[in-house]
Amino acid sequence: MTAVLNPGRPFAGGERELLEDTLNLNRAELVRAVEDLSDAEAHERRVPSFTVEHHIVGTVSLRFIYLVMIAEVARHAGHADILAEQIRAHRR
Repeated sequence: MTAVLNPGRPFAGGERELLEDTLNLNRAELVRAVEDLSDAEAHERRVPSFTVEHHIVGTVSLRFIYLVMIAEVARHAGHADILAEQIRAHRR
């Protein structure tokens, strides 16, 4: 059963409680998914490594690329907020 379809999953409560319950559910799902694997199967690499060569920093992972993109979006979203505030202030 997937985490989304689990009727025992709580959908109400405080933010901390929901986060902890979701993490516990995901941990349980992971354990259930891998419990029947042999040691050889558990160490078998089925997905290729997602790394690329960067012209400045060398080899980087997909995780690194995602983090850089998130930081860039956050930075520019902040700029958009400032511009929106200035436009609203000018209209008053």
